[in-house]
Formats: sequence, C-alpha cells, structure tokens
Amino acid sequence: MKIDARSLGEYRIYASAVEPARGSGYTARLVVHRVDPVDGGRNEAFRGDRLDNDHRWESSDGALRFALDKAREVIAASRAQAARTL
Repeated sequence: MKIDARSLGEYRIYASAVEPARGSGYTARLVVHRVDPVDGGRNEAFRGDRLDNDHRWESSDGALRFALDKAREVIAASRAQAARTL
C-alpha cells in the first residue's frame, strides 16, 4: 500500500494505492475531508473505496495519481456548489 496525505486549502486529502487480496495491480482509494478552521473539526466531503469501478493500475504511482486527480475534481465541485449557494 502507498499512501499520500496532503492539504489543499480547506481540505485534507487521503489518497492510497492498494494491492487487492486477489489478482494483480493496484486499486485507488480516496477520502477528502473539509477542515473547519475554527475548531479544527473535519467533515467528510467524499469517500471513494472503489474509484473507477476497481480498475487496476500496473503501478502504485498510477493509482495514486488517479486518486489525487479525483480529489481535485471533488474539491472543485464542492467549491463551485458552495459559490452557487452564496
């Protein structure tokens, strides 16, 4: 398993590339939290345990890149929705 945790503005991203129990390759998983700057609390904005229908990448780097790209999409959509409600 390979994990990447990073912050992007008011979001915390936890992306991982996981070797499945059966078969070969890596699957991508993702959790995105919105961090409340006032009290440091977290609200889960997205959880994807089966990104891209469990597609398998040959390398852990490929699966991780996919998960991080998906996180950016989720965050952009969340920000766009928040802007529409203002």
